[in-house]
Amino acid sequence: MPGGQRILDRFIVPNMQELERLSLDEQGKFSLLSQKICDSAFHELKKYNNIDSLLHDIIKKQQLNKDIGYAVVIRAMDVSFSHGKTIPLYTQREHYDHIDRPSRHRMVFRIGGGLKALSPGTWSRPSP
Repeated sequence: MPGGQRILDRFIVPNMQELERLSLDEQGKFSLLSQKICDSAFHELKKYNNIDSLLHDIIKKQQLNKDIGYAVVIRAMDVSFSHGKTIPLYTQREHYDHIDRPSRHRMVFRIGGGLKALSPGTWSRPSP
């Protein structure tokens, strides 16, 4: 999503030191802070979603089927700290009390798109 990294960085980067400290010492507080960060960042991504218009332009220019279905979702988000340790902030397998539920669909957070039937079989993996 063009601009998505900038949105995520605005929420994550200012909190990196605190996230790292809490990940080592206080898992409960780490979980609460990471959920608050994810909730705010995900809603901001949804608010500024530009994938719908981008895909509409691609479909039109490439003369693709206008009824193509897609969904833009977040299935996981990790952070890497200075000591090389990577820790998940969000994963579709977990339950989160502090991430707004109405925007979540079957354990993924929907950012955009109109595809109604979301299931693991309809998800593609992002390129490395």
